[in-house]
Amino acid sequence: MLEELKIDPEFEKVIPPISLAEFVLLEDNILADGQITTPIAVWNGVIVDGHNRYKILQKHPHIPYSIKEMNFENRYEAIAWMCNQQLGRRNLRPEHFKYLIGRRYSAEKQMKRLRDEKGQYLPGGHDDHLDDGLKTSERIAQEIGKSERYVRRAEDFADGLDIADEIIPGTKEKVLNGEVKVPHWDVESLRRSALDDRPEKVESMFNKDAQPYDERKTTEMIIGGPLHGAILQLVGSLGNYFARFPMIMSEENFRKDVRAEFEQLKKYIAEFEDFLDEGERKSQANIPDSNEVLLQINTDL
Repeated sequence: MLEELKIDPEFEKVIPPISLAEFVLLEDNILADGQITTPIAVWNGVIVDGHNRYKILQKHPHIPYSIKEMNFENRYEAIAWMCNQQLGRRNLRPEHFKYLIGRRYSAEKQMKRLRDEKGQYLPGGHDDHLDDGLKTSERIAQEIGKSERYVRRAEDFADGLDIADEIIPGTKEKVLNGEVKVPHWDVESLRRSALDDRPEKVESMFNKDAQPYDERKTTEMIIGGPLHGAILQLVGSLGNYFARFPMIMSEENFRKDVRAEFEQLKKYIAEFEDFLDEGERKSQANIPDSNEVLLQINTDL
């Protein structure tokens, strides 16, 4: 007899959706095997891994299956575990990967906050690795071989995609499956948008009548005049500033402050260079990186 298991909506939306063809293939394989070989992972009666397998069981309750009981301290730990399971299991598209990293980052931040509030590790040893002196974003970035900025922006991307899906159901699945292409920075911006502005932005972003996203034209539009002009404007502004106040270069008490300000500028430029280097490494390794090469720059710096 099929055991009645619960499906938590928040848990279920963490799992990257599979297409109908993939679901049918999974069902055919299970029927051919005559059993479900991978246990369904459950936490307090709630499925944390095996949502699609459980749906197939509901259609074919006679198929043998097994359940693996998980021990989590809280739902954030469960979500982080779910994300890691998915990240290690499937050949994910860049959007899939980024979404899961964003959800994992959000969950692990909450785990760390709870641990800090208690002043102790969470029971069970599941989060011992969090006490390594690194920020959550730094630690995840080191694990996945990407920049800390990528991890932070992944959270914006995941939140933005969930927001879009609430306004127009089905959009998240289309983006994650590659059916719809949208600039990542547009999705990320939804998180920072006013609540009243979100429906219009999402409608514009996913409007079927809108012109399809053209990465080449978008790149030309951004890199062409605007970027070159912005750099010339910065250089010109600095030149005018130093010409107007020559004492900041000649007097010692001013020079110290100028150097401090320039360190901020150098740090900002280094952020750009790191991102360009990351894109170069991907190109050399022949790794597709979707449309995120240009505009994951943190404009809040």
